[in-house]
Amino acid sequence: MYYTFDGKEIKNGIWQAIDPYDYNSLSYGDFHEFKGTVTEELLKTLYIIPDLLSGGDYCNSSEVNISNHRTFLKEFGKVAGVHDLYGGYGTFAVAIRADIAELNDAIKETLDGLENYPVIDDEDISNLRNDWEQEAVKDMVHNVQRSIENDLEEYIKDTEVDSDKIELIIWDCINDLNLDWSYESNSAYMDDDKITPYVEDKILLERCEKTMLPLLLSRKWSCKSTLNDFESKLKGE
Repeated sequence: MYYTFDGKEIKNGIWQAIDPYDYNSLSYGDFHEFKGTVTEELLKTLYIIPDLLSGGDYCNSSEVNISNHRTFLKEFGKVAGVHDLYGGYGTFAVAIRADIAELNDAIKETLDGLENYPVIDDEDISNLRNDWEQEAVKDMVHNVQRSIENDLEEYIKDTEVDSDKIELIIWDCINDLNLDWSYESNSAYMDDDKITPYVEDKILLERCEKTMLPLLLSRKWSCKSTLNDFESKLKGE
């Protein structure tokens, strides 16, 4: 599918056509599907907008689209005829002048490769997911802190726990229980129904005085590991 560009801007009080070569970034809304006959000469004025380099908040874009978009622009963003596109509701895309997509060997190889495998750079996908996971864990900390204060005050004297410590325990939980992440648009997501109990277990085991341990005999521990730790502490091991 090919697109035309008809962006306009006000200069000296007059609407004038935008020369796309003056801008690295252009509005997605200024591109429209071309329905005429494509000739070799027209390829110099038409654009392609690859789906795997595009996305937005309402089009189910995945980490694949986001990674491909930034990886492609990192490699080819300064090539004449390549433009980063922006739009409403988080829309992002790349417009490539059609003749450049055919004549630039590196760009053509990258686009052809996407037809066989949808990812440009697996390492970038991994880095992107890692960044999202780090942000998600930091977002979990506040809710976990609040739960500790509400759920553990009858068992321990000090329910205030440093956020860095909670963050470390959350990562321990994810690794110990082999929890899986889900990825949506620009973020990683994990249900905290197993994380909060695990963190509370760890804080209880660390701070609960020996005289209070019998009160925990009926506690439903989050996993076998924390149950074993409790039984060992109860025995004075």
